[in-house]
Amino acid sequence: MRYPTSSSHMPTYHLVVRYGPMLAACLPSVLPSGEMQAVEGRPLSDLGAGDVGHVTHIEDEPEAVYRRLLAADLHVGTQIKVLAVGVDGVRFEADGVEHLLPPVVANNLAVAPLPEGQVVQESFESLSALAPGETGRVVGISAACRGAERRRMMDLGILPGTIVNVELQGPGGDPTGYRIRGALIALRRQQAERIQIQRRAGEGSVAA
Repeated sequence: MRYPTSSSHMPTYHLVVRYGPMLAACLPSVLPSGEMQAVEGRPLSDLGAGDVGHVTHIEDEPEAVYRRLLAADLHVGTQIKVLAVGVDGVRFEADGVEHLLPPVVANNLAVAPLPEGQVVQESFESLSALAPGETGRVVGISAACRGAERRRMMDLGILPGTIVNVELQGPGGDPTGYRIRGALIALRRQQAERIQIQRRAGEGSVAA
């Protein structure tokens, strides 16, 4: 297993904090017999236009390809919709962002059909795309938001269907104040980028 490092071998603290959950998700499953469990799904490069699935594994070799996938903020569990496949690679949408990966990179993402009962995500934007005075309806939280951070978002009332109004921005646009279920909540841009919304017009600040 290779870790993203800033020196020759030892991972720095900030990289471990940032990428820890992703690195754990990239480790192959080991059966009680000690054998490696087969990775579910097939390479992203094998999918066709219109196919939808979720990321089940991110291969960590070669390191340069792995770093590119980390930089694209792709995670195990991220839902993917393939838009087009061509000689230049696979063009797809993930968490509201369009990506184009050449075949050699797309081969390192394993994608499987959506689990039973999981619906295809609607087209959405990130909350960070809204300007003061604009309104959005929450449709989900990115798979990149995990653990305590995800629970905090939910505790703040950031749930599917919640209406969010942008009220004010700090110097340089970060943080931004959002009216969520009657309370004014300040979120950093990185946090807002992980909240998936649909832009709305003429709605109140509290979901029914």
